[in-house]
Amino acid sequence: MKKIYGVMGDPIAHSMSPDIHNDAFEKENIEAVYHHFHVTKEGLNDAVKGMKALGIEGFNITIPHKTSIIPFLDEVDELALAIGAVNTVVNKNGRFIGYNTDGKGFFKSLCDEISGDIKAKKR
Repeated sequence: MKKIYGVMGDPIAHSMSPDIHNDAFEKENIEAVYHHFHVTKEGLNDAVKGMKALGIEGFNITIPHKTSIIPFLDEVDELALAIGAVNTVVNKNGRFIGYNTDGKGFFKSLCDEISGDIKAKKR
């Protein structure tokens, strides 16, 4: 059986994420599928419960749920708590754990742009 992943948001139909991920799964011969999940703010709690009940392996979060999903998760990574937003949820042994990869991605792109260690730079 294929593993199920996805992206949750409102609106979400415009997202290119399923095309990108499904192409990568196919190219790498990974038995998985990535879906859009249209979830309204009123349905967020039920959607998280349903995804857990179905054994969804993981999903990305987009507007408007990056902050409002936090109370519905079993655990939230320290960085995500510090940022105050979650954009990735991973199912670890039936527990949904929230992470934020936006901050690290932004920091890495900033370091790449200035060609070096940002901590060593001065104003």
